[in-house]
Amino acid sequence: MNNIPEKTRTEWQSLLLDKIDVKLENFVLQMQVDQTKRAIQNSKISLDEGVSKIHALCVKYSLAVKSDMNKIFN
Repeated sequence: MNNIPEKTRTEWQSLLLDKIDVKLENFVLQMQVDQTKRAIQNSKISLDEGVSKIHALCVKYSLAVKSDMNKIFN
């Protein structure tokens, strides 16, 4: 069961660019988002690569990140 929104949704980019302020409950997701934000800021990866990385994590653990997805994508 995949309840994760498509990568094309603007909320993914907004999450990684700090344009939306949401307190993530899932610790692994929180740590990966923070790490990915730093990598983007330091030009180690592109924004699209960051979105793909976080999206893949959410797809893999869709049940564990369900409440966070509801917060982000309402």
